[in-house]
Amino acid sequence: MARIIAVVTLIAFLMVGCSPKKEVVANKQAATLFDTTKLIDVTDEAFSEWYDKLNTNANSATGVKLRIRGQIVADAGGVSGMKMLSRQMTKGCSHSISRIGFLSNGAGVNELADSTWILATVRVKADSVLMYRDAPKVFMPVFEVEKFLFSIAPVNPVIGMGPGASCGSEH
Repeated sequence: MARIIAVVTLIAFLMVGCSPKKEVVANKQAATLFDTTKLIDVTDEAFSEWYDKLNTNANSATGVKLRIRGQIVADAGGVSGMKMLSRQMTKGCSHSISRIGFLSNGAGVNELADSTWILATVRVKADSVLMYRDAPKVFMPVFEVEKFLFSIAPVNPVIGMGPGASCGSEH
């Protein structure tokens, strides 16, 4: 495997003139970004951070096991055949609330009613998913739900995104 990576890196270096040292460092960082050997508890406050991490690094997140709380809703496009484990988020204004989440299947999650809160143990996999009719598939992290418990909504069901988010003066 190491020889294949070295050969691919050398070919990339010769084709585009990249430094092979930088490429090897980038591959090593991506490989060590997630720990696939233990269960990671994602706090309510960290949902949006993990949303960003997993969507930015879907390939290297494959195999990661998480315990995460979210609300079950139908997927936006309605064609994936999966539900979404999600949270509502805002950038500071109550009128700018939107939903972020992960397509999820397994452990009977597709039979749950929309708006059900669960605490789920999931395994992440990267997959190409058809989200909308007549649109190309989208490559993204997908949650394979291993088990779940019904949960109450968190104290703050709407999460914030980013520092300093505010509405300013709107009259």
